[in-house]
Amino acid sequence: MKIILASKSERRSKILNELGIKHKVIVSSVKEDNTNHDNPKETVLAHAIQKAEDIFSKNKDSVVIGADTIVVCHGKIYGKPVSMKEAEEFICKFMGKTIDIYTGLAVLYKNKQETGVDISKIHVKVLNIDTVREFLSSINPLDRAGGFSMEGPMSIMFDNIEGSFFNILGMPVSLLYDLFQKMNIPIL
Repeated sequence: MKIILASKSERRSKILNELGIKHKVIVSSVKEDNTNHDNPKETVLAHAIQKAEDIFSKNKDSVVIGADTIVVCHGKIYGKPVSMKEAEEFICKFMGKTIDIYTGLAVLYKNKQETGVDISKIHVKVLNIDTVREFLSSINPLDRAGGFSMEGPMSIMFDNIEGSFFNILGMPVSLLYDLFQKMNIPIL
């Protein structure tokens, strides 16, 4: 069974590899647009479905996984920052607050589609701006929802996690397992 991840996220692909799920990465051409959405669940689900459908349309014999992750702070949706300055602004807005991480998954196979959304919460410590800049320089924040990473040095910024750690990384493995089970697709 051929499995395709419709995402350029190296973290998502790495997680699938760690699960032993052999897959191919084909990046979707769908552009994420968070500007016209105010419902986080609908936003990530719409993006995940669009990405999966884009790749599935050319690979009908494959299982296609689409995913999207956003950060929500005080009701405002944050996707990927467009610049280092914006990433810094995002982190400054998150400091001292608990933020929500939403990841939508869509799995398409044959004539079936299963979808779901996972939500996690993390508390962001208050740090000085020089520390924030140092952390941001250690990653590529432009490729990450909210402009941060839960891996590496930046993980020091977070002192409380509620929900799935893998959801925060962009691939909620328990939800993926559930979607595969609904479609009778063996995950291993």
